[in-house]
Amino acid sequence: MKKLLLTLFLFFVSNWSFSGPYIMSKHEFKMDDTNYTKTINHIRFGNSWKTHGGLKLYGEFGIAESVSHGSDIFEGDAGKSYEFGFSKKATDSFSWKGKWEGLESHNSSNSHKIEIKTKWQF
Repeated sequence: MKKLLLTLFLFFVSNWSFSGPYIMSKHEFKMDDTNYTKTINHIRFGNSWKTHGGLKLYGEFGIAESVSHGSDIFEGDAGKSYEFGFSKKATDSFSWKGKWEGLESHNSSNSHKIEIKTKWQF
C-alpha cells in the first residue's frame, strides 16, 4: 500500500513540475459609485497545462480576505478563492478564453462568475 501511495504521490508531483505550477495574487478594490468600500485580497496556487491541440487550461485554488473600509488587514472575512479557465487561439487573428471564478467567504455570501472573452486582431 505504501508503494502505491508513494508512486501516486511521485506521479502527481512530477506532473506538476512539468506542467507549470505557480503562485498568484489578486487585489480587488470595490467601490459604490465613487466611494471606496472594501478590498479583497487573493493568494492562490495554480497549475497550467497545454494540450496537443493548442488549448491552454489552468486551475487555481487558495485563500482570500475581504477587508472593509476602515479595517486592518487580517481583520476581514477569510474564505476560499478559486478560478478555473481555458484559452484557445483559433486562428492568427481570433482567440477566445473563458473562466469560472469563485469566492466563498465564511461570514458573508458566496460569489461566483463565469466570464468569456473573444479577441479579433487586425
